[in-house]
Amino acid sequence: MSLPPLEEWHQRPLLMRWTPRELEESSPPAGTVLKINSEKTIPFETSLFKGNFHMSVRYAENSEVNPWGEDQVCFGKKRKIVAYVNGQFKKKLAFDDVFFGFVWPRALNPPSGIQIAMNVCAKFSPGTISDIHSKTPYLLNLVAGGADNVHIWKPGDPIEEKLDPTVPHALFERAAGDLPKFKNMKERAKWMSAINPKTGKPNSATSYFEPGWTYSFEFYTHLLFLHKFEVHFPLPLTSFPVSFEKYFNGQPYPICAQTKSGEKLWDFEIWHEKTTKKTPPEVWRKGPAPKESPDSVPQLSPKGLESRRASRMLDRKLKIMANGGVEEESDDSFHSCPSIASFDDFEQEQDHEQDGTSDEELDRSPDGKTSSAPASPPVHHLDLFVSKDDDYGVVLWSGKRLRVDPSSSARYVSKRREKIPQGIQVKILKRKSDWTLVELPKSNVTGWLRSRHLGKINSTANHGGGPEPKVALVTAKRKRVRATPKTKARRHGSYLPVGQEIHVLTHTDKWALVLPPNNIFGWVKMANIKIVPDSPGADDD
Repeated sequence: MSLPPLEEWHQRPLLMRWTPRELEESSPPAGTVLKINSEKTIPFETSLFKGNFHMSVRYAENSEVNPWGEDQVCFGKKRKIVAYVNGQFKKKLAFDDVFFGFVWPRALNPPSGIQIAMNVCAKFSPGTISDIHSKTPYLLNLVAGGADNVHIWKPGDPIEEKLDPTVPHALFERAAGDLPKFKNMKERAKWMSAINPKTGKPNSATSYFEPGWTYSFEFYTHLLFLHKFEVHFPLPLTSFPVSFEKYFNGQPYPICAQTKSGEKLWDFEIWHEKTTKKTPPEVWRKGPAPKESPDSVPQLSPKGLESRRASRMLDRKLKIMANGGVEEESDDSFHSCPSIASFDDFEQEQDHEQDGTSDEELDRSPDGKTSSAPASPPVHHLDLFVSKDDDYGVVLWSGKRLRVDPSSSARYVSKRREKIPQGIQVKILKRKSDWTLVELPKSNVTGWLRSRHLGKINSTANHGGGPEPKVALVTAKRKRVRATPKTKARRHGSYLPVGQEIHVLTHTDKWALVLPPNNIFGWVKMANIKIVPDSPGADDD
């Protein structure tokens, strides 16, 4: 239940965990450390609710997946955090008895005038209650009215419309029971406070969450930068950042839902190392650290963390300057984004982001100027991609899926969980515009991929239906493969020992897509490896 020391935070500077407080019928165990940006949802249970939770935080370190990558739940969205909850209530509860938001165990150090701001906020968001100055401060809103999207499935509905609870979803409004269908959260919140003519009471007091029905809730915002522990208030030309460090009094960012009486439905918290400077000593775990789990992720050094933060801050300032002093456009919603009227609308949103970890990297034209065009591979990597003369290619990006037609709105050939492994060699069958029809190895499965997701393969010996890769030796210390050929891309896998043999599937002057012995595909800088002269394909250089 105690907070682990900073050196054990696998996603430092962030750490997410289940409540350290003992709850009735609660799981996972109190204080369990959980993953941000996990591939699967996290199962949990309390005395009032049983379901699954997923937390997406932009720029979080050591993530299993990048939710903002192509084909992921946040692709094309400007929201910076997304909390997703799916599950069932264990007892019938009125809409006006279930709140979500923030509850802190100790007093805060709120800025002057904050309560006035909270009262103004309550007028625009009916159902909001708050007391920031109490010994146990809180800021809460009705779940049914304040969730950005609500999806309800009841027994008897088409089974294909029931959401898979093991993976997060980009929700669209789906009504059932006492809750009518609305276009967005604003309409739903307004209905909650409206008086029911039959009862003379607000609709929220006469409508109920039903046991046995499956509810999915989505909460998001573009204003909160948890990796910096800051909230950015919008201004006419930019935004004004305010750090939580001064005001949270050594406490985490809570994510909870509860009844009026204080019974918890779910209770998570996200810590940032900034706020731990004021955290009381009794909160920290004492004694030796537990044994490291096999899938634990090595940590960045404090120096490395500061370097990465400084680099991101510089990139952001450059991008704002390039846009004439305007930061990226915000979404139109009370929290951040427009509600999605249907799943079809979501699937057809503009394909404008790459499958990387940061949208702050600058896309540059050949003359070095900043471009405001949709993200695309850097110009100096163009020689990496397949051309009309290539018969085979290698999949450069992770998490890709084949489509039945050469269109971003075409349906997928396979299910979400059946993604193409990064680095796999495919046969090229046909090309159309910026799409390529490919065939997966050792199967007859074919489908379309964007041509920019396919790279050239070294073309010498034939190996299993495709050219044989080169062999290289690792020459630099403490290097790990990256998800994309970018210096800011997410790193994964263990450190590569100096002298380790790895296979080079494709490369440019600066980057190489490699397969280490641990079978985790990824990118390394060419400066950190040396191709063995006598290896297959080495004479291609």
